[in-house]
Amino acid sequence: MSACTQKDYCAKNGIIDWEDSDSIVNFVTEIQPSIICDSSYHIKTSMFGTVMLAGFLIGSIFLTPLGDVHGRKKMNWILNLIQGIGIWGVTVVMAIPAITNYWALLFFTFVLGLGTAAHYNMAVIYTSEFTTWEHQKRYTFYACVGAATVMVILGIEYYFVKSILPGLYFNSAILLFNCFYYLWLPESPYFAYGRRQLDVFTDSIDKMAAWNGVTDLDVEKLLILRAKEVDLFKQEEIKALKESF
Repeated sequence: MSACTQKDYCAKNGIIDWEDSDSIVNFVTEIQPSIICDSSYHIKTSMFGTVMLAGFLIGSIFLTPLGDVHGRKKMNWILNLIQGIGIWGVTVVMAIPAITNYWALLFFTFVLGLGTAAHYNMAVIYTSEFTTWEHQKRYTFYACVGAATVMVILGIEYYFVKSILPGLYFNSAILLFNCFYYLWLPESPYFAYGRRQLDVFTDSIDKMAAWNGVTDLDVEKLLILRAKEVDLFKQEEIKALKESF
């Protein structure tokens, strides 16, 4: 069966064969059927990918580094909220035909991109800092595999269902859950120590010890060892710099 063209779609008054292999047509007509008959159809459809990637770029450059200023926990919550606003906005605009609007959808697509890339970057950093240095590579790898798996699942779901709404509902629920989950998690001990927030550091370590069933942890001794470790690292770094000149 040949792909449905713009002419075919308009001639059938908006009725499209959902078995069509041209998935971008299905996607766009699900968003706003009138776009397909617009003379600037190709430009308008390409704008969704453009604004999404623009959001990825801006979020990664300007929002991710804020985790070094305001803390991993707080920025993860904020970025999760931004991503949630984007995906909830897209979902509502698409699910309710009476309020479907091209420009509104374009805006929420941008917001979704803005939050998604930055949230993913910050979440990987946040997750990795709950373990030791020797295990960080493994945990960041798990995070990357998890993200890739979600994309594969969404692709399979869209291929069979021919609608992105179920995937949007699913992701919306996850982001809503994250809003409460991040409130329960402690701050990154790496961040707390680096900012000399020793009370926050102690609280994070105590919670991690409780999760792992460790009852004989001496946090003060851990702080001393950590300080010596950092001091030793600085000494070796200074030595390496001197040797390079």
